[in-house]
Amino acid sequence: MQIDFKSDFSPIGLAVPGKISVIIDGQFGSCGKGLAASYAGMTEHFDIVVTTCSPNAGHSFIDSEGRKRVCRHLPVAGALNKRSTKYLCAGSIIDPDLLLREIEDLEIDPTTVFVSPRAAVIEAEDVVLETTPGSPAERIASTQKGTGAALARKVMREGMLAEHHPKLRPFCRNIDIMHYLDEGLTALIEVPQGFDLGINSVFRYPFVTSRDISVASALSDALVHPSYLGRTLMCVRTYPIRVGHILDGDGSVRGESGPFWEDSREISWDELGVEPERTTVTGRIRRVATFSLRQYENAVRHLLPDFVFLNFANYMKDPSELKSLLDALEPIQPVTHLGFGPAPDQLVSVEFYDANQLARGIDP
Repeated sequence: MQIDFKSDFSPIGLAVPGKISVIIDGQFGSCGKGLAASYAGMTEHFDIVVTTCSPNAGHSFIDSEGRKRVCRHLPVAGALNKRSTKYLCAGSIIDPDLLLREIEDLEIDPTTVFVSPRAAVIEAEDVVLETTPGSPAERIASTQKGTGAALARKVMREGMLAEHHPKLRPFCRNIDIMHYLDEGLTALIEVPQGFDLGINSVFRYPFVTSRDISVASALSDALVHPSYLGRTLMCVRTYPIRVGHILDGDGSVRGESGPFWEDSREISWDELGVEPERTTVTGRIRRVATFSLRQYENAVRHLLPDFVFLNFANYMKDPSELKSLLDALEPIQPVTHLGFGPAPDQLVSVEFYDANQLARGIDP
């Protein structure tokens, strides 16, 4: 089933004048935030698109020419909408060379890109620290891009900030987002990684990232008061993943990426019957597990999404299995949209499907 965004879809409803909406992952990441953000960016206009980015996460999307692209620093909706102001807020942790390459590769007008002067900068020593054999980052199978080390140095008041870096200084400007929202503009925050990877999450330290992943933290990183929150789109997937372990040459685990929820079961890609996925940033084969209702309920409770995007519906080969999952999610928080991954060009409103259609089967 191929669907043309421009002709077959109406806006989700994330663009709210005077408010800032949020796209966030409700599991361990890689749920399709790039797909959701590209959908929003193609169907709605956001005057300001904000990100709390760092190079340890990548968001894929399909551009107007049908090419698969990846954003690791720039927000996807902003990359698609050339008119939008793109803002890397104070919570961002930036690899300057990567950002400059991304601006060039995606053909972004650099005058539309702004960086908070207080954003942290990753330096060579941060990457060395995380990639040193036996480092804490290796032990938890981190992506080892220097993100945590750079943030730690910022917290210790000894790290470099964007305003001090010669390549970032021309982009530096503290944007008062609330001022523009008061003028009636629309804004969106794209939050990298996943809720259960947050350092303050109930699940499971130390197998977490270096900061909190939540709606509240995203607003705080952007210096926006909670009263300006618009709508929240939470992305989840039928079979949640975690980044792959770091392995020795003999296949033994040198760095473990952490557990799944107790009411899910880790499975193999062969058991699932699909080609193994690889993490966008590290290239490692991801770990995969069955869906956790406890994880979903916990994420809904803390993120309070207005919309839920359930991605990788095509991984459920039996339509009755998909319908059973949708029925189980309904009393917790109903799914608003289905995604047919992994190619980030298909997003379907569940309103297009009734029970009879699901019973007959969906051909992705």
